[in-house]
Amino acid sequence: MKKIFLPIIITLIVFFLIYNSKTEYYEKSKEFHNSYFSSEIIKIEQARGTKIYYENDNFFYESDYKGVKLMVNDVIRKSSDGITILRKNSKGKYIEIGKGKSIEPKISYFKYFFDL
Repeated sequence: MKKIFLPIIITLIVFFLIYNSKTEYYEKSKEFHNSYFSSEIIKIEQARGTKIYYENDNFFYESDYKGVKLMVNDVIRKSSDGITILRKNSKGKYIEIGKGKSIEPKISYFKYFFDL
């Protein structure tokens, strides 16, 4: 009987860990989609998912954004109308280079995880 329960318990633990592995992605997607801000991009970090930092601890994943390619020092203005991207020109003034949009996350974590 123990030989049956041990593999089942291990399988359930592994499944639980895999299922919860995308929790941060989902929470950050929802947070980014629902927030409004105006800030400068301070760094872009390649990791498990490309993180775009707009303040020291605030970031969003590149996969949650669709639009003009973002670069460090771009200014992003996120509002209910979408995302406006500004970049410094040769004279040092910020000019609008395009618009983007936030990709709406799935309605539930289950649908997000299984990409339904």
